[in-house]
Order: sequence, then structure tokens, then C-alpha cells
Amino acid sequence: MLMLKLIRNRSRIVAALILFLASISIGYAGDLDWLKDDELAAVCANLSEKEQAKLRDAGEMLDFRPVCLPRGEWLYRLPEGKPLTHLGWPVAVKRENVIHVFFSRLFSHSREPNPLPVVRYCAVAQSTDHGETFQPVPWLKNSCLDELGVCSGHIDKTILDEAAWLAKDAVAESDEPLENWTHMQGGGGPGSAGVIDGKLIFAGNRGVYRSDNNGKDWKLLEGSGLPDQIPTFPTWGQAPNLLVDPKGKLLSLGATNDGRLLVRTSSDYGSTWVEEIVDLGEPIQEPSGCFHEGRLILMPRTERASRLSKPGATAYYQYCFDKEGKSFTKRLTNILAGERDTTDVKFNPVSQRIEALVANRLGGGPGHEGDNCMTINIWSIDPERLVEGASDWRFDGTLLRSEGREHDRDNPLGLERDGLCPGGTIIDVDRGVQYIYIYMGHFTGPSGIFQIKRTLDTVTLRKYLLSS
Repeated sequence: MLMLKLIRNRSRIVAALILFLASISIGYAGDLDWLKDDELAAVCANLSEKEQAKLRDAGEMLDFRPVCLPRGEWLYRLPEGKPLTHLGWPVAVKRENVIHVFFSRLFSHSREPNPLPVVRYCAVAQSTDHGETFQPVPWLKNSCLDELGVCSGHIDKTILDEAAWLAKDAVAESDEPLENWTHMQGGGGPGSAGVIDGKLIFAGNRGVYRSDNNGKDWKLLEGSGLPDQIPTFPTWGQAPNLLVDPKGKLLSLGATNDGRLLVRTSSDYGSTWVEEIVDLGEPIQEPSGCFHEGRLILMPRTERASRLSKPGATAYYQYCFDKEGKSFTKRLTNILAGERDTTDVKFNPVSQRIEALVANRLGGGPGHEGDNCMTINIWSIDPERLVEGASDWRFDGTLLRSEGREHDRDNPLGLERDGLCPGGTIIDVDRGVQYIYIYMGHFTGPSGIFQIKRTLDTVTLRKYLLSS
């Protein structure tokens, strides 16, 4: 018991040191001037005056800003001129001061066919100043990820003309044979991303890519993730985050409609993969989770699997695995949501709790489920209690509220509302913050990518959010 107390006290000291260092290095405030200057960003975010005041008054605890919207250098057009105005489903990685955000660009979210070939679904935004500003990477602009063979340097008009012809040819041949797709399918998004031993990995529909120099160059890992390596095709996709398991292997989680969890691991930084299958007994989507003290903890999207009926629950489930990863306990949590979507689950080294970011696309937080809004809420639980079987998570507040439920048309553009899905997030211990990437906007576009940056001091943040 004495040893346990010493360990806990040491954890609190480390957490306090992290917060002290973060207070020196964060250097941002709740500046929302872009809402006045950027009409497109404002209509996509659709924040009430009360929500804007909450964000402004949060100061260094909370920052919200656009990453990119479908216009100018971010707008991709097919050769015949049709623009792709729906940017969505971001996943992200951060190493040192550089952030890469991968996202999909489509004509619409399930409202009309997308003839764009799979190879061009993905786009990349890069920040070299800890998320203060973002730029498109010129040699990655036309897609996954260095399709033109241009890994670095200046991109001129000749290359852009070549890109247009390549896109035209690809559109004409968009019915790609299944054997050209990897079995590491993203759900609605471009794929998943992670960092291992300083190497950046992105896995998507058309391949696994790796950068050994923090995004200056990318390499397509030939044959990685194809059916010869991974025989099971996940009908509803993998988790947005690539994890590192307790054995130091890169790990990707997939799911199938017949209730199987696909655990894929790589010992060579994504070049080759092996797969193990765990029978969950019911279909899930996008099994987001984390490792904590050797255990895999999941909170998947359970609202439905493709073309299958909803399980009937109105709350999220949690899955806690043993340290061998063979058996698990499943519990229904108290985390309510009218429309459950991709989550993010991580251990916060400052609060010393497992924290879940969950979206409610048909309402607000506890007591406000009937509100006409979409929200991202923080819930947390003591990891020791979770392992013991507890599933009563603590509500820590609503990070962001956007007016109008999913599909609602009562907004400035009169279009169906769409967005959120906080699937790909980053815990930056050195800076004491969590980066959260979401998309906001409309089913038929426009929609854009946004960044929430919040302090890891959940105790202080919770007091503010619950009071406001």
C-alpha cells in the first residue's frame, strides 16, 4: 500500500511539472477574430453568441480555429471543373513542432456518387508551428501521398498540368479492382495515422505510407496491407489512430459487420502486417481506443454497422481487454448520445484518468440531449476502477457546441448540417495540450476542417466548462 501511494504521489508531481512547463510554452489564447473575418468558416462552425463567449473567456484553456476550408489553395477540382467542397474525417500525427492532418475531400457526404478515384480522396494539411497555422503541402496536393513521385521541393506549372491529366485519366478508370485496395479501410475518412520510433505512418485505401524525416519525404510501402498480408476485408473500417502496443509493435484495429475485431500488427514500421481476429459477438465500427498499463481499452462506434440495424442502446459501450489481449469485459456506459459516432479514448497523464471525447450529433451533454445542436463532450474515469469493471464515467463538460442537429436545415445556408467525429487527436505532453481535429459544415458541402486545442488540466477545464 505504501509503495502504491509513493507511485501515485510521483505521478502527481510529474503531472504538476508538465502543467508548469506547459504554462510557459502554450502561448495561445481564445482568439475568435476569424469568425468576423471569415464568413465561410463561420457558417460551417455555426456557433451561437453564447458559445463564442465561452470560447473567448476560456483564455489559454481552450482554443478553436479553422485548419482549412474548400476554397483557394485548398479547393480541389476535377479536370472538368467540378469542385470538391466536402472536407471531412481528419486524422492527425504530431512529432516535434510539425503536425500533419490527413482528411478526405468529396463532393458530398453520402448524398451523391463520388467519381473521384480512391487515390485522390486524401489531402494533407501541415503545420510547422504547433498548430498555429496550416499550409497545403504542394507535392502532396494531388493526393495519396506522393502520387506524382514528387517528394520534396518546388512544384511548378508543368507538374500541375501533369497532375490534371493524371486526374482525368484516373476519373475515366475509377472502378479500381479490389486487389489494388489495401484491407486497411478507413470508415468515412481517409484512413488512420500514427507515430512509432519517430517515423510517421499513414494507412489508407490505396496503401501504407511512411516518412522517416517528419514529413519531408513519404514512401509508399509496396504491397503493405494488401490481401496477401491481410486476408480479412473490414467492411466498416479501422480506427483513426494507429497505436503502439506494449511489445513495441505498430497496431491497427479494424472491424467487420459480423462482429469481429481485427487486430493487425507490424514489426517493421508498416511494411508487413499480421492479423489476429477477436470475436466481439456484435458488429462495431471504427474501434477507437488506447493502451494503458498493457491493456487495450476500446470505445467503438456502436450506433450501427453498414446496412445493419442499430443495437438499440442509447449509450456507448466500453471494452477492457486482459494484458494478453485474448479476453475482454464489455460494459454499457452512462455516456448518452442520440447519434453515436467515432470517439477518441486516451490516458491523460495530467489528470491520471482515461478520457473519452464523444460526439452527440443529436443534442448536448447530460440534461441537454434534446437540444437542437451537435456537441463534443469530455467524459473520464479512473483507470483502476475501469479495470475492476466500473462503467460510470464522469461528465467533464462540453468542449464545443454547434447549433443545429445533424441533418437540420435551420442554418445560414439552409443545408443539412454535418460534422464533428473527434476521431484523430494528439496528446502533447510537453506542451500540456490535446489537439482535436474535427470537420464541420454540411452534407453537400461546404464543410471544413477545424482544430480544438485544450489544456490537459482537466480539473481546471472541467470547472470552467460546467460553470459556463
